[in-house]
Amino acid sequence: MLVFSKPVSITTMLAIFFIIFGCNEDCNCLDNNNKTQNQKIIILVLDGIRYSETYNENNYLSFFNDSIKQHGVSYSNFYNLGSTYTTAGHTAITTGHYQQINNSGEQLPDSTSIFQYWLKNFNKSRYRAWIITSKSKLEVLGNTSNPTWHNIFLPLTSCGVKGLGSANRPDSLTMKEAISVLTDYEPEMVLINLMEPDIYGHQGNWDNYINAIKRADSLTHKLWTFINTNASYKNSTTLFITNDHGRHLDSIANGFIGHGDNCEGCKHIQLFVFGPKIKKGVIIDSLRSLIDIAPTITHIFNFDIPYLKGKNMQEIFITE
Repeated sequence: MLVFSKPVSITTMLAIFFIIFGCNEDCNCLDNNNKTQNQKIIILVLDGIRYSETYNENNYLSFFNDSIKQHGVSYSNFYNLGSTYTTAGHTAITTGHYQQINNSGEQLPDSTSIFQYWLKNFNKSRYRAWIITSKSKLEVLGNTSNPTWHNIFLPLTSCGVKGLGSANRPDSLTMKEAISVLTDYEPEMVLINLMEPDIYGHQGNWDNYINAIKRADSLTHKLWTFINTNASYKNSTTLFITNDHGRHLDSIANGFIGHGDNCEGCKHIQLFVFGPKIKKGVIIDSLRSLIDIAPTITHIFNFDIPYLKGKNMQEIFITE
């Protein structure tokens, strides 16, 4: 029984009553932000690298293979099972759906992105969700043609070179921008695209293609170091490293120069996942694909998105 030494107002009494009786362990009286406290997601997409150039004896991703791989889960059978082009691959990642989308950046995804659902579900500021890409056409990932969601709950974007229309941005400047955004705004949902392996692959010079992969590896090192030294991200960040598509096998069409069909080279890609709830030093041979990333993220954040085509990759998590 409560006893007061002097009269209290009705407002005070109601507040005390709510604190004592209004909440219990089954009640949702705390806002949704508490459900995701300290959880952050970063998706790093290394654009257009074949699986054969990510895990092999040549070790083109030397920092990744020598220093990062042991700290998380790698997949040996991870695929893009949709259209093997840049915009389609990224759309599969951000929506959990495969779509035959225009690759020029002139068409919005049909499905709503996990960024929009997340911003709405947790009532977050736009500054908490970012899409940061070297390719300017990937600006479309921030929105949808779905009339219910079009132009609302949009993440912030930094895609290509500001003020130069459709100009792409060098990967080194994109990673500089990404780390600046992470430092200044501490976002909790981020996608980063590095384009140069794809761009130099299309130019047909093998050495330039490999050097672009090595630069992407070096920039991955910078992001990894930031995550593991910054107080806001250390021990609270789940990092996905993947590709949007691969490239033709050497025996198909123009080989590594092109991509876009259903050959093993175009579809077989990389996935690595690292985080506080993720197993370490494990290689998984289960068949998974790009659309499984979105439901895995919703599992980490503990919220639901209707009609996702992919499935949560439950095998990556440490069991308690």
